[in-house]
Amino acid sequence: MKSFEMSSDNHFVGNLGNRNSISVCLVVKEHWDAYSQQAAWSRALVTRLDLAGGELKIHGATIRGQLLRDLAADLYRYQCRVNRDGFSIRRDSANGEYRRLNEMFPWYKYGVTPRFETPWDRLELSNDRKVIVDSSGAKAEVEGMRRREEELRREIGEKIRDLKEKEREWKGKEEELRREIGDNVRDLEEKEEEVRERDGKLKEKECEWEKKEAELNRKIEERDRVLEEKEGALKKKDRAIQGLKNALAALTEP
Repeated sequence: MKSFEMSSDNHFVGNLGNRNSISVCLVVKEHWDAYSQQAAWSRALVTRLDLAGGELKIHGATIRGQLLRDLAADLYRYQCRVNRDGFSIRRDSANGEYRRLNEMFPWYKYGVTPRFETPWDRLELSNDRKVIVDSSGAKAEVEGMRRREEELRREIGEKIRDLKEKEREWKGKEEELRREIGDNVRDLEEKEEEVRERDGKLKEKECEWEKKEAELNRKIEERDRVLEEKEGALKKKDRAIQGLKNALAALTEP
């Protein structure tokens, strides 16, 4: 993986037609007039970065992967070369010369925060052409973005604190619910144990009743047997008495 850091304001990155890479050139302010033609830029080439695995580092940010491909597409669409603070030089389609632009390149789209350290950040004359690169609007925009970023950071911090507070509240409620559920479970277990004890006592009573019932049935059967025996004995006595009566009657007949 090839990596390049744009460590100087004189580094310019561009893509004028290569689909697979972007080029980084070096041009200093004093040599501006010599770089109005494409050939001069070719001689100033520092490196090429492959879009598939290259990295471009600017002001602490690293552009790679899809962001690097997006950057290459934007540079090709604008037909410009850009330094690390967003100052752009675009090729004129009419004569092929490069002219500086008023618009600042939107580095923020790629996670880069310009620092505006470029010494060209002022009105100057070059080749009797007035170079009007006014970055005050871009600075104001960046400052506004920074303020908005700080506001968002504060809002996010507040949201995080609120979420943590709610998390603590929910944890407290969760512990309370756990204790309540635990108490209910213990109550149910105690009642279940009480029911089991009552069931055991009922079974013992049932066994006692079954034993008493069996004993009572045995006694009833014994009583019935005794009564039956006594009834049989009485019948024998009755027959014996009747026989004696009959014999006595026969003796007393004339």
